[in-house]
Amino acid sequence: MSFKMNTVMIIGAGPTGCTAALLLAKLGIPSTLVERRKSPSTHPAAHVINARTLEVWAQINPALADEMCAASPSLDDATDIHWRTSLTGRKLGSINPLPADPDTAARLLSLSAYRTIHLGQHKIEPILWKWVEQQPLIDFRKDVTAWDLQERSNAVITMLRPTSDRTGSGVATPLQTRFAIVCDGAGGRSRENLGIEMKGDVLAHVASVFFHAECSPPLSGLPVLAWLYNPDFAGVLINHIDGDFVLMTPYFPPVQDIADFDSEYWHKAIPHALGTEPKQLEIRSCGSWVMTAQVADHYRRGNAFLAGDCAHRFPPTGGYGLNTGVQDAHNLVWKLAAVLENRAAPSLLDSYEVERRPVAEFNCAQSVHNHFKMDSVTAPFKMTGRASLVLGGKLQRPPFSWLPKSWQRRALMTLMRIARKQTRPLLQDNPRGQRLRDAVAAEIPAQAEHFSAPGVELGFAYESGLVASEPGPKPILGDGITQYRPTTWPGARLPHTDIYLGNGVASNHLLLNMRDFLLLCGPNKHQPWRDTVAKAAIPDGINIRVEELHTAGHTATLWRHLFEVGEDGAVLIRPDGHVLWRTSKSADKSIQDLQQTLTTRWPEPSPTAPIPL
Repeated sequence: MSFKMNTVMIIGAGPTGCTAALLLAKLGIPSTLVERRKSPSTHPAAHVINARTLEVWAQINPALADEMCAASPSLDDATDIHWRTSLTGRKLGSINPLPADPDTAARLLSLSAYRTIHLGQHKIEPILWKWVEQQPLIDFRKDVTAWDLQERSNAVITMLRPTSDRTGSGVATPLQTRFAIVCDGAGGRSRENLGIEMKGDVLAHVASVFFHAECSPPLSGLPVLAWLYNPDFAGVLINHIDGDFVLMTPYFPPVQDIADFDSEYWHKAIPHALGTEPKQLEIRSCGSWVMTAQVADHYRRGNAFLAGDCAHRFPPTGGYGLNTGVQDAHNLVWKLAAVLENRAAPSLLDSYEVERRPVAEFNCAQSVHNHFKMDSVTAPFKMTGRASLVLGGKLQRPPFSWLPKSWQRRALMTLMRIARKQTRPLLQDNPRGQRLRDAVAAEIPAQAEHFSAPGVELGFAYESGLVASEPGPKPILGDGITQYRPTTWPGARLPHTDIYLGNGVASNHLLLNMRDFLLLCGPNKHQPWRDTVAKAAIPDGINIRVEELHTAGHTATLWRHLFEVGEDGAVLIRPDGHVLWRTSKSADKSIQDLQQTLTTRWPEPSPTAPIPL
């Protein structure tokens, strides 16, 4: 089936939008990608890329995931997370996300072909834009803003205008597409155009700076992330390696303006954060962001779908924001393709919100939990996120808000100096200082789930939508957050293992493609499953490809333990790598159940389905 270039419009060329466009192109479906900027982000912003996101990018092309990994600094250069008085000051405690026990670490690293990487958005976006620009099926329009978006019965109409036209006097060009994927970020207008609300709390306002510093002597053995507390500065430092850093600190509007946090402010603050005067300091960009915990009321309005930050916004504690957005696109695109190719009815697209919104709600709640759990570390010196939230609320209400602005600012500066002063004992070599440091250090190990949560990153599962149902809850290991149990429970991600593929060894995830369903069976069961499936009454629009597992280890043992369906059973996996159905029975004894499962869950297309634009 051939499509016109304007079949799908994607608003926003951040990681979510670029992923959606590249996945569509992988399926042979053209798209128009609209981006209000002329060039990719130069500010690091998001920087934690988890293994599941790398698996998604590998499904586009393994070379894309490999390029991301190659651009990331070696974890030998920066792994630990520290709490310190300054970057070169006293170390109060630390966490290493990788377990110290070699066997435990090996098990953790065996859960995916990839491991979490540390790569700033200023490096991620140029790679994605390069891949997008090389793809002829993507009409990439930069410096273009979607000013109005209207959903119609069988189309989406958007007015496009050059972003550089600040006056709004230029000619707006309409673009009509069958579908729209809206991923224009937290500040985009398209969600409001669709009349979808975003509900949730504002937890903080944060000022940030991206800078390069060279120090004498050179800094070495640096953590990847450090929480810093001293009488002159309190905030978070992210190490982007080779002297590049992002430094963040809370601020309190409307008493403070973001203009207060200009280059001059940061030139004074950075030495207090580093604990030394850099011999060279370059401010690359300053900015601000709002820490929120919000999820959109709906992910769909007709033929327009929300994805990424315009659908959900989390605190950064856990690094789930960008990853959740990329995985939104992964869930949605193969379903759009099935509808566009008339392999499924449009009602298939209802499963997008049903499946993805609960994941966002869970990730949001976990991020908030992580954010406030950090308070236990700083409670001994009474500088907590909850206290800052309360203070921010009081500043905006009478009687404080009745004061002249200059009085408000002086009062706030005094309160902040008093708060930071409580960190002074952390620097002192006396019993009081030691007791305070010991109290802080005692709380740090409990923060582990903030920095290593494979149960969240790999263990999320769809409990409704296009998945079969099984009695009982999804099996988990331990708390299901810091520990992850691979499972073929319907809705879960296909467990990873190395297999023989072609002339080498690769992940079994490379057996997936974005169009076919994969039925995976154990050793010596390929023929009966293939013959049975070939004769079965499978709904129109579903193509099932049968593959037998051939692992790099002892296949029969691994099949029994990892795939949970016994010697004769099989697992049916969707194009996005999530299990739809499984059975422990042989092919001839379970084919009826498979037929019924697919018939009741797959919305077959109508003969009068609309023709793509």
